Amino acid sequence: MSDAEPADQCVDGDTGESGPSLQERLAARSDKLTAVDKRIWAELSRDPALAVFQSTEAIAAGADVHQASVVRFAQKLGYSGFVELRRGLRARVRDTTSPVQRLRKLVDVPADGAGTLATLLAHQADALAMAAATVTDRAFEAAADRLAAARTIHVFASGHATTLAELALRRLSRIGCDVVDLRGAPRDVIERVARMGPDDALLAFAFRSPPRHLAVLLDIAAEREAAIVAVTDVLAPDMARADAQILAASRGKTGDYQTLTVPLAITEALAIAVAKRAPDRATEALDRIGAVAQRFEHPSSSRSASGPLDKRRKRNRDR
Repeated sequence: MSDAEPADQCVDGDTGESGPSLQERLAARSDKLTAVDKRIWAELSRDPALAVFQSTEAIAAGADVHQASVVRFAQKLGYSGFVELRRGLRARVRDTTSPVQRLRKLVDVPADGAGTLATLLAHQADALAMAAATVTDRAFEAAADRLAAARTIHVFASGHATTLAELALRRLSRIGCDVVDLRGAPRDVIERVARMGPDDALLAFAFRSPPRHLAVLLDIAAEREAAIVAVTDVLAPDMARADAQILAASRGKTGDYQTLTVPLAITEALAIAVAKRAPDRATEALDRIGAVAQRFEHPSSSRSASGPLDKRRKRNRDR
């Protein structure tokens, strides 16, 4: 096969995609992608609607790589070549529907008569099974190592992913980790980011269309030599970096209603893995929380007989 592939024309037959989707293939091989592969994917993702009509030459020029690298990237994903990859990209563009359409697909009565809960649980069970197959133990353990070794963990998310950031902040704080909340508009987090150093880590959550300032945060973390861990559902352009430990897992089939079940499970598992790496720190932190909680539950019994108020009353009586 030549670098450009003989059949690589700007328009190919719209036969759809057989086998795993492009997103599923990317998730399964995310830890094997080279810096060149990630540049190619970043170029394809920059404008997918345009990329489905472009040749290997155009994609290679945009990614500043050789044409042969584009073909090898397609084959690494399990396609016969770039033409087949482009069909997968076209299927993704065609099937990526609006949130309203995805919700409509869920609430419409299924042909088999299954209820809403049963349908949603079935979809999530499939997504969790896919995540178990695509997020490797090696990638997960490497991410947990980075977080456990960090002096401070800076947690970033925007949009509906902020729910995961809230969970991560609470879970990590409870086990004794020093955490910094990077949610909000850029102007709200600038001072917090400025304190990031080489002993810190950035834990970022991003789905579908990451916010523009995520790239800035990743650049700053890399410049400060902070560890980077990212939880995502696709290898978006901003996430395509060799210095980040990416945990990429699909949140469901393309076009289905997307929930946070998969990344939530990954976040919970990360917190547990971090606690297992520093059990003394986690135990001490939980003991402190338990002691304070007990005082709030029984405020009267928490007062010492020789407390400041009792001493003041005794002095007044002795006068």
